[in-house]
Amino acid sequence: MKINHIELLNVGDGHDIVIETVQLSEGISLKVYDQKDAELIIEGGREKVEIPFNWNAKAQAMVERINDLKAMDIFGLIRAV
Repeated sequence: MKINHIELLNVGDGHDIVIETVQLSEGISLKVYDQKDAELIIEGGREKVEIPFNWNAKAQAMVERINDLKAMDIFGLIRAV
């Protein structure tokens, strides 16, 4: 998984959140927050859909082979985690 952008967000009280962004394909990106939570972001035209899910080893393994997955597998990933 090639990370395209890393951001450090200070949320106060000395606590920071690391946000890693990966561009999966045109209009589809993934944001991972502190290696705990994630969000699949689908953008098309003027619409944007954000689908939150838990980030765990299974989700990471599926994302790492994203090019081999079909669209239905991607939505299965979201439901499974």
